[in-house]
Amino acid sequence: MTLDDVIQFLGVDENTLTAEEKNGLDEDGFTILRNIISPETAREMGEISDRFLEKHKRLKKDGNMSMFNMVEFDPIFEQCVLNPRLLAAAIHVLGPEIIYSALNFKVIVPGGKKQALHIDWEKNITPGDWKVVNSVWFLDEFTKENGGTRLVPGSHKTGRHAGGLLDDTMADHPDQVQAVGPAGSVVVYNGHTWHSSMPNITDKPRRALHSIYYIAGEKQFSDQKELLSDETKARLTPQAKVLLDV
Repeated sequence: MTLDDVIQFLGVDENTLTAEEKNGLDEDGFTILRNIISPETAREMGEISDRFLEKHKRLKKDGNMSMFNMVEFDPIFEQCVLNPRLLAAAIHVLGPEIIYSALNFKVIVPGGKKQALHIDWEKNITPGDWKVVNSVWFLDEFTKENGGTRLVPGSHKTGRHAGGLLDDTMADHPDQVQAVGPAGSVVVYNGHTWHSSMPNITDKPRRALHSIYYIAGEKQFSDQKELLSDETKARLTPQAKVLLDV
């Protein structure tokens, strides 16, 4: 099975995204996809992630928590790899030759701090030579108060790290917007768009999955062949195996 077979199997074509969604990716560097999963599925994903968090979490300097390689933990997460609308967005930005890079779980805890504006690639690039598409799956409602992701529209067109152009990447940017919406929504963005999480000033955690695609030929953030167990590889669908390169 090839990537073209996967695309055809999932029914991904030029009409999978709306013109407005494509324009958001092109001009703003992001778009919000509504109702990608049901609120019930979002809740189940959050509950499953929470069960594994204590053993596998990594504490960050800002006090927030993350956990990597979520495909390993439960079959429910395979849909984050194979969602047709997310795949269509990745192909729209990167072209038809892509590889799945990673699925991570991140928690902005109550009192969690703001991140600096950043991109999801190590180096500056020539605009148009895009390397990465990321997406944030809302497992809880995203609000301005609980750390909804901020993005700077059009910043991907610089091809540069925010730190190379801004005096203070922690400061609010005059053009920034926050991605907010109900659980089950997904903000998908060109990984060269400046973005960060925001402070969580509520008394509840804000949970999300980060589902990432790279252009083919780049090394995966999470080496799926190395990190996925034989048991997990055996239960994956043929389509997931192609995208994960296992």
